[in-house]
Amino acid sequence: MDVDEKEYDAYSFLMHYGTPRHSGRYPWGSGENPYQRNAAFRSYVLDLRHQGMSNTEIARGMGMTKKELLATMSRIKAENRAEDVAEAKRLIEKGYSQSAAARRMGINESQVRNLLKEDIQVRADRTSELADQLKQDLAENGGYIDVGRGAEEYMGTTKYVLDNAQS
Repeated sequence: MDVDEKEYDAYSFLMHYGTPRHSGRYPWGSGENPYQRNAAFRSYVLDLRHQGMSNTEIARGMGMTKKELLATMSRIKAENRAEDVAEAKRLIEKGYSQSAAARRMGINESQVRNLLKEDIQVRADRTSELADQLKQDLAENGGYIDVGRGAEEYMGTTKYVLDNAQS
């Protein structure tokens, strides 16, 4: 067809050129909750569990192993907890009482007190610190480390924490 004759199909000239830093309709990072994808994944898994599916069935359906699924769920829980701890500390530093911080966060006052306890923060950081140590050991040893039977005892941790740090 000759474009000059104006006898053309308008749709044959439409083209999507894309936009950077957008995923669909809204720009990246435009959501209120930075962990909303984690929350969606976690709620999806919990919903499947509530329907009676086992962790093995859920993992298989998602194309992962049960170990990977449990490690992902544990990581999500730790990330969400760390975010809650940071939010509670931020509100307290701004001058909110524990009761006011609890109302603002939509949780009980006792939960805010628990978030502010230092021993809980230490436990939450343990997995990420161990993961960083494993990465450092990996770099120092030419890309190989031995994480076999009994390694958790040598590292002073539990098998569960070591498994989560490896994933």
